[in-house]
Amino acid sequence: MILPTLRSDAGYDWQRNFIPVFGATTVPQAIAVSGKSQIRTTADLAAAAKAAPKGIDYASGGAGSISHLTAAYIVHALNVQATHVAYRGLSNAVQAVRSDQVLFTVVNIPDVAELVKSGSLRLIAVTSEERLPQFPDVPTLAEQGFKGWTSSSWSAYLAPAKTPPEILDRLYRAYSAAASDPDVKERLRQIGVSVQPMNGNELGSFMRKESNLWRSVIQENQIKLEE
Repeated sequence: MILPTLRSDAGYDWQRNFIPVFGATTVPQAIAVSGKSQIRTTADLAAAAKAAPKGIDYASGGAGSISHLTAAYIVHALNVQATHVAYRGLSNAVQAVRSDQVLFTVVNIPDVAELVKSGSLRLIAVTSEERLPQFPDVPTLAEQGFKGWTSSSWSAYLAPAKTPPEILDRLYRAYSAAASDPDVKERLRQIGVSVQPMNGNELGSFMRKESNLWRSVIQENQIKLEE
């Protein structure tokens, strides 16, 4: 959904080439710093950037990833100087933060929950609408001045545009049944993933909203991938 905004040769148009079938899961994100860092809020992050002659460095799991775009939005909103460093995968970005090569990154919380509990990483803000039960002491971005802004890593099911309606209906019913299964929901909850079932129309509206949001972030920060 994001790629066609990042590069002109993506080769597809998700609104013309695909049909939304079922919205499935979301994973909350957070801003993470080293557990040794003195930074505890986004205000601390802004102060550190303004105090540094050349600004700060931040990591992501790859250029154009949701980790990169969320971090870019935060940097832009804080109005500070910061340089993006793209790593191959979020685990490498997290390691760069832990070893003080960069100041922060944006993570998917389930991937780093154990590192946070051990003290290797510190979460200074979650991107969800509300604080998370597993980390109740970590404030939301909204609580720190980012009113009305949330972000998550989400997954959904789409089908080729010419898929027959009866096939789409069968797919929707199968996904819906799986998503409502108590065992499935519990297994997902244990790894920090929540189920957000949406039918095709609801998913389409959600994706258009997300597309507009990230297009704005990409354009404001002049983010492009090499073609």
